[in-house]
Amino acid sequence: MGDAFGWGWRKFRENLGPLMLVALVIVAVMLVLGTIRVAVVAGTDAAIDPATGQVENTGLFGTSLFFGLLLALVQFVVSVVVSAGIIKGALDITQGRPLEIGTMFRGFSLGQLVIAAILTSLLTFVGLIACIVGAFVVAFFLSFTTYFIVDEGQTATSAMKASFDFTKANAGDLLLLFLAIIGANILGACLCGVGLLVSVPVTILAQAYAYRALRRQPITP
Repeated sequence: MGDAFGWGWRKFRENLGPLMLVALVIVAVMLVLGTIRVAVVAGTDAAIDPATGQVENTGLFGTSLFFGLLLALVQFVVSVVVSAGIIKGALDITQGRPLEIGTMFRGFSLGQLVIAAILTSLLTFVGLIACIVGAFVVAFFLSFTTYFIVDEGQTATSAMKASFDFTKANAGDLLLLFLAIIGANILGACLCGVGLLVSVPVTILAQAYAYRALRRQPITP
């Protein structure tokens, strides 16, 4: 855990400019999508009465629900791509390649990523219903699913199995790292959310380091 976070912090400082640029682009895209979603849904439910000039509800609940769900789906897919892109960038850094937006978001299957995200979400939800600890266990054992899809081009189900086998074989080291990642991001969120601009890239870099190191793959110092 110490080696992973130490390496992650060092690479974060070395790539501060590109990482901040990527973070700003991602935040801007998510804000635009969120704003469009709110505007479209609100506009579907409301209209201005030409006689009174007052805003009235149109009652088009079904249309509003449709557009709301559609834009929520778009946001979900974008978040999956963003997550994969960040992980791809972190894996590139472990091998000494420069961090570039153009290469971060290509070279992996969007379909497999979406399938994996849906399956993981469903299993996490089932674990949450069974008991809160169940959701934690699912999240832990499937935490490297995206890594195997992005790095090795595996299918969703094979990547989930690979993540389970990998975390099971290295449970001691990875559990400590997993808890530290959760703690770091909670701390980042508590700092008015701004701290996440540091904690998220550092923890993903640390996780990428662990992925390489525990699989005995070379890592750029």
